[in-house]
Amino acid sequence: MIAIEHIDCLYPGVGKPIRDAYILVKESYEGGTIAEIGCGDITRNKDIHRVINASGCIAVPGLINTHHHLFQTMTRALATDHALFGWLDTLFPIWKNLTEDHIYYAALIGLGELLLSGCTTTSDHLYFVPQGQDAMRFFSASVEAAKTIGMRFYLTRGAMTLGENTGGRTPDYLKEDEDDVLTSMQDLVNKFHDPRPGAWVKVALGPVSVPAASSRLMKESAMLAEQLAVRLHTHAWEVKDEDTWAVNYYQKTQTDLLEEWGWLSARAWFAHGVHVDAITMEKLAKAKSGIAHCPSSNMRLGSGVAPVSQFLKAHIPVGLGVDGSASNDSSHLQAEMRQALFLARAVHGVRDMRIDDVFYMATRGGRDVLNWPAIGELAPGRNADIALFRLDDLEHTGGIHPLQTLILSAPTKAYYVVIGGDVRVDQGRIVTVDLLAAVQEHRLLTQQLWRAAYA
Repeated sequence: MIAIEHIDCLYPGVGKPIRDAYILVKESYEGGTIAEIGCGDITRNKDIHRVINASGCIAVPGLINTHHHLFQTMTRALATDHALFGWLDTLFPIWKNLTEDHIYYAALIGLGELLLSGCTTTSDHLYFVPQGQDAMRFFSASVEAAKTIGMRFYLTRGAMTLGENTGGRTPDYLKEDEDDVLTSMQDLVNKFHDPRPGAWVKVALGPVSVPAASSRLMKESAMLAEQLAVRLHTHAWEVKDEDTWAVNYYQKTQTDLLEEWGWLSARAWFAHGVHVDAITMEKLAKAKSGIAHCPSSNMRLGSGVAPVSQFLKAHIPVGLGVDGSASNDSSHLQAEMRQALFLARAVHGVRDMRIDDVFYMATRGGRDVLNWPAIGELAPGRNADIALFRLDDLEHTGGIHPLQTLILSAPTKAYYVVIGGDVRVDQGRIVTVDLLAAVQEHRLLTQQLWRAAYA
């Protein structure tokens, strides 16, 4: 067992915080769970092989990231003055040259950023396979990166099938065949999806968006998800241009189309949800569909401000998403809590969003969006996914209330992160990978990608 003791303050996610807390972690080959939580001194026994002194730290459930494009760490800080469609049009010619090596190292770097921000579970929406690449190897590369670093991973098999030559938003050189995509979706589920609570990898089906995925793929992926008992994920209501495109192309709104195609269900979660009207809000609440709120990306691309407080009042599950590292340029989930709070208050006033709201979105909200009940909360029997941050350092000194201090102060690195009972971050350092070597390889691959696009 691992004992984490003398935690200044533990926030379990449900119930009151615990001062001078301890956590006992029961280790297991398939993934450790929390054996006991209490306060004061731990009774020593022969089963405890490591004791972590967490004096000066706050402990929270491992944070959950509900939307990301890890491959985009290869193209940070580009197309900086474009909105969504222009941004995509700038980056597609670079992304068409991605290989499985790019995917592996891009994922490793993005996952490393997430892990150091206290994130223990992330989704990843990889939404195309460049021509000449093998789909299984391409997607497997990101799974392998997650296994290497030791994080829980929700792979989303995305795809673009509605080409520009037929009025869609997919460049023809990134367009995939619908039958190939559906076969690939089933193959990935069969190979990687684990429905158990302690799973390390799960798989969802994720045609990229209404303007870039054909109606056939949207309909049949929804049917396939039901058949395979897996979840659905896509972008929706991110920018007004999407709905304008849908009305021009289908003579229907995104909401009407998604409902018609079987996507408004408890099986689905949607990235962004910025431009959601009252009718859509009501339908999302009735369907119990989830929303991945991505404040930094929405601000960077000028997409707008999602009505998050209204989602919460309507009991729509809401999680946080750092989104791609080329529309956010960071994969820091702790920072995203702060951004979500500040953005809501800047637009709607100080009472629109509370500290507890953003903490919920980063933990239990993410759990509910991904429908992964064993994460997002610290309690006996739950997965031992724990993030600890120092509050006795330069950035946090002077703070009296631990959770408020963590979220409102400058984002910092986690001091310890435990996932499935195993220590992944030890005193601020990732212990599972050589980050310096990974960064060096990532930089070389980034330069190679740039030369391939613009040589």
